[in-house]
Amino acid sequence: VLQILGKVFVMIYFVFAENPNAAWCVVVMPLLMVLWTLFRNFLMERPKPSKPQSRQVTSLVADTCAKYRLIANYFQRPLMCELFESHCVELRRREIPEELHELTNLYFFRWLGPVFIGSYIYLEAPQVLSGDLALGTFLATIAVFKDLAENFLEGHETLMQVSKMIAPLREFTFFLNLPTDTKALKEINRLRGAMTMKERRKWRQVSSDSGLAAPEGSAGNQAMTDMIPIKLTGMSFGYTTQRLVLSRVDQEIQQGSLVAISGPHGSGKQTLLRLLAHELFPTEGQVFIPTHLRVLHVSQEAYLLTGSVWHNLTLGCSSPADIDPDRVQGILQMLGIWRSMAPLLQDDMEEHRKMVARFDNEEDTDGAVPTCCCSCLGCACSLCPSREDPPEISRGGDEWQGQMTYTMRLKLHLARALIMNPEVLVLQRPLHHYNSEEQSTVLRLLRQFVDNRGVCLPECSRADRWPRTCFFTADNPAHIKQSDVSWAIRPHHRDIECSEPDTVSQEYFIRRSDYERPQSKG
Repeated sequence: VLQILGKVFVMIYFVFAENPNAAWCVVVMPLLMVLWTLFRNFLMERPKPSKPQSRQVTSLVADTCAKYRLIANYFQRPLMCELFESHCVELRRREIPEELHELTNLYFFRWLGPVFIGSYIYLEAPQVLSGDLALGTFLATIAVFKDLAENFLEGHETLMQVSKMIAPLREFTFFLNLPTDTKALKEINRLRGAMTMKERRKWRQVSSDSGLAAPEGSAGNQAMTDMIPIKLTGMSFGYTTQRLVLSRVDQEIQQGSLVAISGPHGSGKQTLLRLLAHELFPTEGQVFIPTHLRVLHVSQEAYLLTGSVWHNLTLGCSSPADIDPDRVQGILQMLGIWRSMAPLLQDDMEEHRKMVARFDNEEDTDGAVPTCCCSCLGCACSLCPSREDPPEISRGGDEWQGQMTYTMRLKLHLARALIMNPEVLVLQRPLHHYNSEEQSTVLRLLRQFVDNRGVCLPECSRADRWPRTCFFTADNPAHIKQSDVSWAIRPHHRDIECSEPDTVSQEYFIRRSDYERPQSKG
């Protein structure tokens, strides 16, 4: 834009210096352009924008692709085709007037130059013939008018491009400035850090005063940290200010516990688990989990990323050094899906073993750091040659997902969490989709996760690992009996009752409509 303005200034200066009689053209031409830009919407009816129709088409296509099976099952594919056609017709009906409006604006500027050049030739040609105006000046002025018109047209097109970018930029800026949970998480982490230090000092003092023994299996300086409990202190939460789901909850458990959460349907079990995982934040009080403990929330629905099975299973591992292919195989075998997954995993596991062996060899020889040959997509480890150019996904992208049963997808979903091995594992209804035999298998895995401080890890190094705590939603009293602690949500009191696993009543597994239904008299 500055370049265009500079050229325009030079040409205007030439006209005023060499041919003052043509100065009126230099003044009137930009004036007409400015007036047209300001008042064109009054002179021409501005068409309705087509953006809403464009969004409708995009939304319809995305929704149809994401939920195609639902549409096909209800025999509504012809309806979706008709909707798509009608939306496209309406979009085109809105786009044509917009394009005509833009074309009219464009040709106004394109015709303005020739009109002024013709007017100048008509008015000034007699002076050239009479000798009052030099032919060179006459021709140079015509060239100046032509260049002026082209520069004004170029400037107008640039301004139109800028104006078209304003609306998307405004929306983009709006999304960039949406509130995030970063500030809340930062405050929670600071509070967790301060409370963790306070609890450590407290347990050191208690230990020195009373000779308190370290927890079984803990070693060294880790002992006192393992005794810091997980606490809910005066915690309240509600999705609206009018009604709280949980009110003034005060509970605590020791690390290394398997906690079963129960309650009637709709009582807030999922809400409690999301509060423990810091996906939701209390409206009052706090949820305290020692700051050195990683918390992983595992949803009830199975989510798998596009990519290889290996990439999905090792998603939570921070570096290749944390991945043990034999451990991955052991977890899949315990879940009963190794035989089905082996053909999809063996090549990736072999590549990983070679990479680890090469790393060990080069580290022993000259300390050089090798490049990463792992096949995971978007590997974040320090061995990866480039974060911008991740290795290609092997074995056909995500085609394998279409060949899996829903139960297998759920087991992969759970295996990924066990492979990551977080210190606090929060599971939403992990037993809901299985039969009784598979439920027992999953419960044994959760029991091993807590007791051995990780699944398929050597027992000899148990004391060197942090305790593992697991919260899970129980579907029946039999599940609770396998746990260490039972948290039962009491909807009428909006609090949590902590009890022994054997004492949980069947009333915590009824439907919400049942406990809200008025009792009949007589």
